[in-house]
Amino acid sequence: MRKLSSLAMLAPLVLLTASCRQDMQDQPKYKPLGANRFFADGRDARPVPAGTIARDELNDTDAFHTGEANGAFLDTIPLTVDSQLLHRGEDRFNIYCSPCHGRTGDGNGMVAQRGVKIPANFHTQRLREVPPGYLYQVITNG
Repeated sequence: MRKLSSLAMLAPLVLLTASCRQDMQDQPKYKPLGANRFFADGRDARPVPAGTIARDELNDTDAFHTGEANGAFLDTIPLTVDSQLLHRGEDRFNIYCSPCHGRTGDGNGMVAQRGVKIPANFHTQRLREVPPGYLYQVITNG
């Protein structure tokens, strides 16, 4: 009898809490062209900040982004090469490139040592003869 009375009290509680569900489609949110009394202009959508560049509208065809000009690789890197840039490059190489290519660029990084396909060796004659723009493009864009 005691179990039955406990169950009778628990059943309405379970039913009440089960109906208090809020799915993603029902959540409070701003819709792009909806109205909103909170903002002075009455719109949900906020103005785009000045200087914002949309991902699909970036002008990535210039020499700075491609390492090329007039269909040929540049003879120089389109950045001022100073000690700060070299230290930053070394830091990025050690983080992102050395696991595969190794700290010296010989292609014998930790990933290669664990049986994965051996990546390129940066000490080949072919890579010594390519224009700096080619190397810049590969480093910038992968």
